[in-house]
Amino acid sequence: MAITSQIVPNTGTGFDAQTKLQYLDPKSTLMRRYLAPGGAYNTCTMEWRDILVKDARPTKPDFSLETTGFCLVDDKSLVSNWNDTDQLRGVYTEEIRHLIRKMTGADEVMVFEPTLRRNSTTSQWQPFGSEVHVDYTAQTAEGLIDTFLEKDGLERSSFKKFQCVNVWRVLSPAPQNYPLGICDARSVGPNEFRANYRIKVDVLPDPTNLPTQEPPPTPAADMFEYRPYHKWWFFSDMEAHEALVFKLYDSEDPSKRCPHTAFHDSLRAGTFPRESIEIRTIACFK
Repeated sequence: MAITSQIVPNTGTGFDAQTKLQYLDPKSTLMRRYLAPGGAYNTCTMEWRDILVKDARPTKPDFSLETTGFCLVDDKSLVSNWNDTDQLRGVYTEEIRHLIRKMTGADEVMVFEPTLRRNSTTSQWQPFGSEVHVDYTAQTAEGLIDTFLEKDGLERSSFKKFQCVNVWRVLSPAPQNYPLGICDARSVGPNEFRANYRIKVDVLPDPTNLPTQEPPPTPAADMFEYRPYHKWWFFSDMEAHEALVFKLYDSEDPSKRCPHTAFHDSLRAGTFPRESIEIRTIACFK
């Protein structure tokens, strides 16, 4: 399905996008996401909804991790080659650790899974998510926290609060054809989501001949059903010196998190194919 969007000039300096977002079909039954090097697909059925995604750039100071669950910050990276795995796991990981510690005041920050994304995939570049989702269920987030605490030799009882925070950055010039849309955490209610189990494979299975039995316990993401009160935002014309930081889990209030998705911004003049990198963090507070 070819999805286009109509760009509506803002009263400020940005643009609002009237587009379509891909929500979970409430009637969907088989909930899995298969992941292989360079490819992925969901088995659940989706439905497209007409959505106004407002440009947050003109009112950038109004957004924060504490209120809306996301914000845009200036954060220039010293990485010189984004295809260099050693730089991503070394230089970039340390930069993000410093950024999250500075932004949140966390006592410990674990950083992991730098992931390159673009439409044209390889074994190193993954596809971007085109459905409304949060990367972790609460159970998956808690499992990650326990795993990384044990790995670093830290006791859970030493901390009072944990947050899972993503940092997203564009690598291609502005404007990008597939910006990242973020839902205001305050507009998301309970019982609007279902777990989508993540299954890693070497080769993607034939989607017409999938096993129907329940998968073994695996990490899962939450897929969201449409609600008319969801408030959607994006930051237009992002550049590589900016970072979009958003919350995926908060142990004090698991409901305060940001569903997100790529959306097609087709009518902007002179758009570039989106290339981006995301990296995941766990912030620990004593």
